[in-house]
Amino acid sequence: MAEILKGLEPDARPLSIPLVVLTLTCEQLHEISPDRLQWIETDYGVSLSDLALQYGSTRDDWRPLAGKEAITDLLANVRIEIENAIPRRHVAWREPDDEFWARPAVVSRFVKADFLSGELSLLIVDPVAIYHPDIFHRLVCFQDCFANPHMVIVVLPPYSVPRRIAAIKHALGNQGTPCFDDYFRPSVPPKRRLAAQFVWNAIDGDDIRRHLLMAASDLVMKPAASRRSSFIRQGAPR
Repeated sequence: MAEILKGLEPDARPLSIPLVVLTLTCEQLHEISPDRLQWIETDYGVSLSDLALQYGSTRDDWRPLAGKEAITDLLANVRIEIENAIPRRHVAWREPDDEFWARPAVVSRFVKADFLSGELSLLIVDPVAIYHPDIFHRLVCFQDCFANPHMVIVVLPPYSVPRRIAAIKHALGNQGTPCFDDYFRPSVPPKRRLAAQFVWNAIDGDDIRRHLLMAASDLVMKPAASRRSSFIRQGAPR
């Protein structure tokens, strides 16, 4: 009923968002070479048997964050939240067809023709998936997207986020209000322009250096030429 009422809104406009979820099927997970699987276990501290529980026969079955909710259900909730934040816009995900996954030559064409041309585009990267050569090669095709201001790039792990990191976000959003409200609960249109680099889950000096360099880039680039994507990732796996 809610969808029907939205469709009857005379001033509503469609918002078609190109979406790519770079993840694996369970079959592809087991295609990863033994040495790379050992790298995954070393890098993330999670076993193949535990990882396999988060993948299914299709990419739509992937369950990030060691949860029971499939990525399709998670994205359905995200779509509703976007529509609630942006009045009179009907959101629709625009995903690549099967050719994107079957033919590597199609990937670059899709990125240039569809992904970079969207009003807003979303790339979700499973960090385990990039150990598979086919997924890594597709990720490389998205390099230019990191410089696009209309791009949202999310690294979403299949393993659980440590409780300590979740507690930090909760504390900042609640005990730190109103200082961090615009970061965690952005309004449309924004109440104020957010220009500061903000990372709430930095785990080492590399994160500090990365954000300082990103902020310093504005000092040597003209404002019109400054093109930064919104790059979001989870914190340390352990």
